[in-house]
Amino acid sequence: MNPETRIRPGDTRVLFENSGTGIVVIEEDGTISLANEEFAQKVGFSVAEIKGKTRWTELVHDDDKKRMIKLHRLRRENPDRVMSTYDFRYKKRGGGFGIATLSIMMVPGTGKSIVSLVDLTGRNKALDALKYQRALQQLLVNLATGFINIVPEKVDTALNEMLMEIGTFTRMDRVYIFIHDYTARSTRNTHEWCANGISPQIHNLQNLPFDNLSDILSVHKKGLFFQIPDVAEMAENDSLRQILETQGVKSLMLLPLQHDNSDIGFVGFDSVKDTRFFSDSEIDLLKVAAEIISNALARQRKAQIIQKNLNEKNILLSEIHHRVKSNMAIISSMMALQADFFSGNLDSRAHLEEMQHRIKSMALVHEMVYENENLSEINFGKLLERLVKDLKSSYNGRKIDVAIRTDEILLNMNHSIPLSLLANELILNAFRHAFAARDNGVINIRFEKNKDGCTLSVIDNGIGMSDTEALYNPDTFGYTIIKTLVDQLKGTYEAHSNGKGLAIEIRLPDLMHGH
Repeated sequence: MNPETRIRPGDTRVLFENSGTGIVVIEEDGTISLANEEFAQKVGFSVAEIKGKTRWTELVHDDDKKRMIKLHRLRRENPDRVMSTYDFRYKKRGGGFGIATLSIMMVPGTGKSIVSLVDLTGRNKALDALKYQRALQQLLVNLATGFINIVPEKVDTALNEMLMEIGTFTRMDRVYIFIHDYTARSTRNTHEWCANGISPQIHNLQNLPFDNLSDILSVHKKGLFFQIPDVAEMAENDSLRQILETQGVKSLMLLPLQHDNSDIGFVGFDSVKDTRFFSDSEIDLLKVAAEIISNALARQRKAQIIQKNLNEKNILLSEIHHRVKSNMAIISSMMALQADFFSGNLDSRAHLEEMQHRIKSMALVHEMVYENENLSEINFGKLLERLVKDLKSSYNGRKIDVAIRTDEILLNMNHSIPLSLLANELILNAFRHAFAARDNGVINIRFEKNKDGCTLSVIDNGIGMSDTEALYNPDTFGYTIIKTLVDQLKGTYEAHSNGKGLAIEIRLPDLMHGH
């Protein structure tokens, strides 16, 4: 705690006139006797309205007032024992508030004090926006991962849960999905989530003619989003305004759902309690959510057609091909998120190569299933061998020896795809980072059965990792994928590094039980 700085009465006017911050002089009774123009602008009053007419307590947020009154009293009893700088919230004209750092200097021989304010509101808003954006990114990564191997029968349930997750996070009042019927030239509300106290509208929004939504659909055909920040500002005779007002909507945003260059519907976000405007960065992230929904709906629709028209063998083969296509589309959505995890000065080609390896690891699963007589299971040990061979060929300019020891373990598709992605991330990480400034090294890979399930280990003799905690609290896209996939497989992992290499062990107890 620093003692308060004392100034001479003759310096007060100089400080008051020349400071670039908001400054006031407070009398012993709490009245503001002087205020500069910058302070007046912060609180939204004129200097004339403040000077001699306003007590400082009137401009302090109610939640901070008790604390500051106590400091005001203690300062006059023993100023050297009270802090002279601290943060607080100040009131603004019209009901808002700001955040500022306050500094106080006592005028010796009087009960007066000089107070200066440095506004923190803009900085705090920027930090909050960044935290919000990163949290939304992580939510979308988790949602995308959850849809990778979802069976068509569970798509509707997963979509409803997704609408709830996104709606709750973004503090929207209503989030919903519409699906188009081009034969009937109409669209209908198929999925909906509503916040507490918000009336559902899904039963009122069935079989809406395209002609009633021509403005929206024309925008969506161009691949653009449709946003109305304030319904009250629309023309009074606008038919869309009349529809929205009957639902109590004050603001909305609609993102197109597109698949194979065709609009299949849209996902909508309604604000009922207040008007709402989405930022560009928020819209960009929600576009990824729209891609995830589009891919899930397209896969569900494809499965329904297959079930109706093909025999069992053709159903299985077509589903394999469609799994590949849908999974690649989901990975493309994740690629859009990956860019936000890296600064612009990193080599974009390297990042693209990483994503290509991820896609290849998934495609390899489908290739092996297609080659096998058993269409439901693959030997994952054999898959690991082929995966390593592919990765090693990409780094053939370096002498990296890879030793693989695997048991014969048969896994189904639901386990094989996330596990192949996980193995790819661990092995790729070793190839790319373990042997910096070296042309040789050794990687040992083990995939073994044990009494508790299965264990996947990747061990290298490279430079090691100074902070293995980064794997448990990831801040990079690769580490985030590792943690997310381990969680999806209901496994656990440990990382050890002694400066002469890195050992990562993944324990997967549910892999054998699920099999």
